[in-house]
Amino acid sequence: MHDEYAARPRLTETLAVRVANLPVESLERTRFTRTGAAIDAVLDLDTELAGRARAISDALYPVIGATRDSRLRPRLVGLRRSVHGNRDPGVRELDASVLRALPAGVRAQIAEWSALRTERRRRVEELPAVLSDERAERDHALRAAAGEPALRAGLVSSSPSLHRRLSDWLDAGPARPPRRKLALRLARYLARIVAKTSPQATFTLSGIGRLSRDTVSDAEERLAWRSVLEIDERCADLVTAAVLRDSGTAAPLHVRLNPTAHQDGDRWVFLSARRGGEPASVRANPALRACLDLVGDRERYSLSELWSRLRRRTGLPHDRVVAYLERLRAVGLLEAVPPVPDQAPDHWYRLTEWLAGHPGIAGDARAGMRRVRRQLAETVVDDRPDRRASRAATVRSSLADTLEALGGSAENLPEGDPVHESALLTGAEPSLPVCRVRPLLPALAAVRRYSALFSPDLALRLACGHVVASRFGEGVRVPFVVFCRSVWEAMVAADTDGLGGEELRAHLAGPFMAEWPLERSGIDQLRALADLRRNARADQEAWPTGADGVRTLAPGVLERTAAGWPSWVCPPDSLACHLQFLSPSREDGAVAALNECTIGYGRGQSRIATLAEGYYGDHPTPVYRHRHVTLAETEAGLGSGLNRRAPATDHVIDLPGAVSARERRHRIQPAELEVVLDPETGLLQLFAPRLGTHVRPVHLGLLADFWLPASIRLLTRVFGEAVRPIYQAWSPFHPFDSWRAVPEGPGVTVVPRTHVGPLAVTRQTHYVRAAETPVRRVPGEDDAAHLTRLHSWRREQALPRRCFVRVLDAAWRSGEASAYDKSRKPLYVDFDNWYLVADLERRVTGEDDVLAFQEALPEPGEAPYHGDSRRVTEHVVEVSFDVDTAPHAQW
Repeated sequence: MHDEYAARPRLTETLAVRVANLPVESLERTRFTRTGAAIDAVLDLDTELAGRARAISDALYPVIGATRDSRLRPRLVGLRRSVHGNRDPGVRELDASVLRALPAGVRAQIAEWSALRTERRRRVEELPAVLSDERAERDHALRAAAGEPALRAGLVSSSPSLHRRLSDWLDAGPARPPRRKLALRLARYLARIVAKTSPQATFTLSGIGRLSRDTVSDAEERLAWRSVLEIDERCADLVTAAVLRDSGTAAPLHVRLNPTAHQDGDRWVFLSARRGGEPASVRANPALRACLDLVGDRERYSLSELWSRLRRRTGLPHDRVVAYLERLRAVGLLEAVPPVPDQAPDHWYRLTEWLAGHPGIAGDARAGMRRVRRQLAETVVDDRPDRRASRAATVRSSLADTLEALGGSAENLPEGDPVHESALLTGAEPSLPVCRVRPLLPALAAVRRYSALFSPDLALRLACGHVVASRFGEGVRVPFVVFCRSVWEAMVAADTDGLGGEELRAHLAGPFMAEWPLERSGIDQLRALADLRRNARADQEAWPTGADGVRTLAPGVLERTAAGWPSWVCPPDSLACHLQFLSPSREDGAVAALNECTIGYGRGQSRIATLAEGYYGDHPTPVYRHRHVTLAETEAGLGSGLNRRAPATDHVIDLPGAVSARERRHRIQPAELEVVLDPETGLLQLFAPRLGTHVRPVHLGLLADFWLPASIRLLTRVFGEAVRPIYQAWSPFHPFDSWRAVPEGPGVTVVPRTHVGPLAVTRQTHYVRAAETPVRRVPGEDDAAHLTRLHSWRREQALPRRCFVRVLDAAWRSGEASAYDKSRKPLYVDFDNWYLVADLERRVTGEDDVLAFQEALPEPGEAPYHGDSRRVTEHVVEVSFDVDTAPHAQW
């Protein structure tokens, strides 16, 4: 913190809004309410029968003791045992002689208990028919929901095979019930669309809104939206790569020196985009010096001009010059400049125009590109699903023709729909009353400081600081690429002054992989970090828990705790807080639930601004400027449309393999950056001599950070801010490995909900092994009997009726390939929805799986109204410190 300005949290005026594209009611109509009520009635009878059995057992005890008849006494004991075990007594246990020996009151109790057991048997016998009849009705509700354009349009992209099966079922008419597997998969997608706000295809509507001084939200307005089509960036990259590779188009292209290239002694060191950003080097020789003397004079060189000038300067034959330059391109020291910048608006249009401007390129390629462009230009908000599927096939065919004409292979096209479709909110600009957010600011500020100790990047930052201190000492400015080379060398070394290569690799891999035990580290700071985290977890166990099972503490408690931590625990300066607001009638005082926190600086908003293509013309994207450092974002597309966005900072890190449209003065090449060790904190900083400031690189694309090349992860995680300080799989208030406390045998581990002031920062979660859940133990057990046992178990464990469930298998828990395993993604489960319960049963693959049941907070039924229906809604509110957002105001 630098001053009072920095200490005060500020809200960015603009915010991102995500709204489920199907109403809550569409999922509610698939609930098996009569079946659930019938099962509840059976379980209520079980509770009453158990209570009556205890009373009868207690009443029989003195009767048995007073009986002197040796033939009657064993039968009374058998009667008591049958009642206590909730079994029908045998004939001899309740004949006339036994009844005569019982007091009248006990006989009446037994008669009532027997009548209740008869009633229970009747209800249990009726359950299969109730479930069967209701399923026929719910199949129609599922059919109606699955036929909604938002769901079908999304399936065309996310699961074409499922969409084909759905189309076959819908075409067969309403009299045909769905196959079980089809019904379960459709219900899972329906729940995903309704209960979550993950921006996938047309499942979620996204828009940019504003904070307002109004006291009432405008959420009551009916939603309007439109589709935005983009070509899959992987397809665009294939076309670009074919253009750069094809000899017929090579002459009009340009090359440049790798922006990371740095001369270190007699070698040029650089990060090679062709090797995933790993360091590489080339020995300096006369030919290389001649080439770099030419290329170094300009930002880019026409390849044909470079051939000519290098031939004249070296006297080498043309074919040798061409071969030499190709070798430099192959290793990555020289790189071809793509004809269209990574973040160019309407990237495919620009690429098509470039190809059209070069008649030497095969006509079939240009024609294929134009066909794709026409398909993308179509308005699709009212498209029938069959038109979407047809469009996908047409675009794929055109892409295949283009690649073949350019000498590439259509076999390299990615599977699935080559067109990415997003749903953009239109109509009235969404607004959120600032009075709903301001009560949360103290809590959000405290969460920001407290979460810094548990940052998934902190261990890596300290470890890299140790590498620099060990290899170069304090006070030395290390060229960035030399720093990268040192880290790579340390990752393969047995030991770097106490830091093992395996440990360093684990820190760089990220939190989804197997975490390195910090208490075993050879670095003092990392062991100290382990102690601080362990003490913080112990303190959490001592936080007061109310009668409702909720831990509640004031924001000041977290602030005072964080104030005692070392200076190397640095909180982020901009957070995007994903919030769901709760019903104001709640008795626990909670105002909102925190879904996750990601890096701020416009992440998410800038992506929506690009999709809007000027729709929010009066609503320019904020430009984020830090008061003490220079912010610089990365612009590499990396084969993902999720990284396409509007600029959010003045400067950009000019990375290998990417091209920016910004002016040179706003592009920072890694080759000009120096790594400086802060002796006070042991953390590293980037310094740009040309700018005279420290630089903070930030990854603002929506591509998950674990998909980034290792060099970009190293750049942004060591010198930037954590992309996800709080995520669905981990939180400073909810240990990432809570499942470790699950007992091997019976039992459930419960992690309580935590409130920081009026903000719910975690949700109550139950962890249990799959072997301890009521799986089907009898072959052929009918669904009604299984549902009854499941609801009985749910009651015993006090599980919520509606929740999100993650199935954590052994591979996920060990950290093997967990970054790519979808088991980390929660499934919405309503125990009164047979489809969702049966689908969860299919997802459990082994008795060793651990199931995490997390309460749904808020429940879908608490979602705000949009028009005449409820829609699950998430607001992404930015809280910043030391950051200005021009031209927008801050609150």
